[in-house]
Amino acid sequence: MAAEGYAIWCDLTELLGGEDFWKDIEDVLGERAAKFLFVTSKVSTKKGGVLQELTVAKRVAKKLKMDDFVIPIHIDDCDTNIEISRVNYVPFDSSWAKLRIESIFAI
Repeated sequence: MAAEGYAIWCDLTELLGGEDFWKDIEDVLGERAAKFLFVTSKVSTKKGGVLQELTVAKRVAKKLKMDDFVIPIHIDDCDTNIEISRVNYVPFDSSWAKLRIESIFAI
C-alpha cells in the first residue's frame, strides 16, 4: 500500500520500543486513520491484543458514523470472528497480484 502512495501505520514499523503502545494505537485510530484493515487469520482472531485493537476501531467507527471504517481482510481459511461476521471481507488468501488482476478485469 505504501508503494501505491498510501500513508500507512503499522506497529511493526512504527513502534520502536519503550512506547505506551496502546496510547499510540488509540491515537492513530482515533485521530489519523481513514480506515482500519483488520487482517483475519487463524492466529490473529485468537490474539487478545488484536481483538482489543478491533474493539477500539469499532468504537472509532461508531463515533465517526462510518460503517466501512473497519475492513476485514482474510488471509487464510480462518473462522470469522463474531465481532466482524456481518461485515463484507476482502479475500487475500490468494496472492495480491492475482486479486489485483482479477479486479482490473472485473471493471
